[in-house]
Parts: sequence; C-alpha cells; structure tokens
Amino acid sequence: MDKLVGHLALNFASYIEVIVDLEKQGAKIYLKLVKKAFTPELTKALSPISTDCEQHLSRLKLIKLATKGIKVEEVKENIPTYDVKITKPDTAQDVKIIRYALRFQL
Repeated sequence: MDKLVGHLALNFASYIEVIVDLEKQGAKIYLKLVKKAFTPELTKALSPISTDCEQHLSRLKLIKLATKGIKVEEVKENIPTYDVKITKPDTAQDVKIIRYALRFQL
C-alpha cells in the first residue's frame, strides 16, 4: 500500500508542475485577448478578475509547495497552442476570440 501511495504522490507532483505551466500560459493568452476584444462585455469576461487565473495559479503554487519534497519525474505533455488571427475590431472578431478562449480552456 505504501508503494502505491508513493507512486500516486509522485504522479501528482509531476502533473502539478505541468498544470502550473499551463495556467501561466493561459493567463498570458487571456491578457492578449483582452487587448483585442471589441465589446466591453468580452473585455470584462476575459479580464484577470473574471477568469480567476491569478487566484487559481496561487492555489496551484500552494499545492506545489506541499509536494516540494517529492522527487518529480519529467512529464511530457503537449501544451495546447492556438494562433488566432486578429483582424479589425468588430463583433465577428469577438466571436473568434470567444471560440479561441474556449478551445484553450478544454
């Protein structure tokens, strides 16, 4: 049973590293999208306050601290990257931004 718990803790600690990196990347992407949004509603929805990215990253860092003593194996995960082509500011562009943001969340 102790081996199983140790193995689970190792996997958990390894994936926390990946999740922290993903969350940092997501926060940067949302900041870029906020600058390109046309409608004030979308700007507000993508703002750091609305997305809770900073709070979530803080919670993940606390979990990461709790797993600090565990030797972490490298996890090779594909971090999703999407290139959204931003054109002139209009409502059609906002739809592209929403679709892009939703794809990143998944």
